Amino acid sequence: ILIPMFDIVPTTEVDKLTTYIANVWLVKSDLDPSLVSVVIAMKKHGWSKSIDSLCQLGIYRFPIFNQPLLLIAECYRKTDNPNGAFSAFRTILKSVQTERAASPEAIKALSEMVNALNSDDLKGSQESQSLLAAISTELNFQTGTIRSRQCLGMAEKLNETAYELERNGHDKMAQKLYLQALEIKQLNLPKDDPETASQMLDVARISTALKEYPLAQSSYEKAVLSLRKSSFSMAKLKQALEGYGQLLNQMQQTKKAEQIYSEARELAKRI
Repeated sequence: ILIPMFDIVPTTEVDKLTTYIANVWLVKSDLDPSLVSVVIAMKKHGWSKSIDSLCQLGIYRFPIFNQPLLLIAECYRKTDNPNGAFSAFRTILKSVQTERAASPEAIKALSEMVNALNSDDLKGSQESQSLLAAISTELNFQTGTIRSRQCLGMAEKLNETAYELERNGHDKMAQKLYLQALEIKQLNLPKDDPETASQMLDVARISTALKEYPLAQSSYEKAVLSLRKSSFSMAKLKQALEGYGQLLNQMQQTKKAEQIYSEARELAKRI
C-alpha cells in the first residue's frame, strides 16, 4: 500500500513521509523485514537523505539488539551505502563485545556479518577486512567459550556418576570417571582454578581408598599447591591438608604428616 504512494508524494512532503515510516517501523521491539523493500523504493525516488535518517534512527533505537541492526545494515547495503552498513556492523560487534557472554544468538549475528562482509558489494575494502578480523576474533572467543561450557557440563555429569559409583563401592570405575572429569577441567579452566583443585581431591580420595598411593600423593600435592595460591579457598585447603595428612600416615611418613597437620591447624585458626 505504501510504496505505490511514493509516486504521488510531493517533494515538500518527503520529510513527513519519513517521519511516518519511522513511527510505523521503529517504535516496536523488533524490525519488520519489509523495511528493506521500503528503503529500496525510497532510493529509486532519490530520497537518500531520508533513508540515512531512518537508518540512523534505527541504530539509535536498537543499540543492543542484533537482528534489527542486521536489517538496518541490509537497508544500507541495498541503497549503496557501504559505510552505513559498516557502522551498523561495528555497533553490533561492540554490543556483543560489551556483553561478553557467549550465546548462540551472538554467534548467529556474527556469522551473518561475516557472510555480508564477504559479499561482492562489501568485500575488498580496508574497512571490510578490518571488521572481518575483529569479528573473527570475537567468533573464536564465542565458540571457544560455548565449547568449553559444554565440556565442563560433561565433566560435571562424569563427576556426579563417579560419586554415585563411589558410594556404591565401585571405586575403580569411579576413579576412571574422576580422572576423565579432571582432564576436561584442566583443558577448559585456567591454571590453578579452585574447581580443578577440588577435582584433584576427588582423585586423591578415591586413589587412597584403592591404595594407589603414588597417584593419591601426587594429586594431593598438586591440589594443595594450587589451593595455597587462592585466598578464597581456605576451607577447601584445610580439607585437602587433612586428607593429605591421613594419606601420609598410611604411607608411614609420620614426620611429613605432622607438618601437614600443623599447617591445617594454623589455617583453622584463620577461618
